[in-house]
Amino acid sequence: MEQSWLKCSASPGQFPTEMAVAGTQSNGHSFSLFAPKEYVAGVQADETGYLKVDVVDRWGDLALVRLPAQTFETGQYVTVKVTDLHPISGYMLSTGAKVG
Repeated sequence: MEQSWLKCSASPGQFPTEMAVAGTQSNGHSFSLFAPKEYVAGVQADETGYLKVDVVDRWGDLALVRLPAQTFETGQYVTVKVTDLHPISGYMLSTGAKVG
């Protein structure tokens, strides 16, 4: 299964091993979850960051992704815009710039 970084917002969670993460589904609805810290990267001062997800399927400009934990709203799977996904390799998370 392909893994990608999903654009999100992230802040410290309730415990030191987790992050509070929020994102937007393709239909504009929000989702939120507590994710293990190792699945979150590139968090900036404005709380923008990236969540590591498994891409289950793609069709057109949409992708079904499996999140590392269940959301409070919809479960562990959400549909997102492909433009919010970035490849695991070749992407510098500290700046959001493509490399290579």
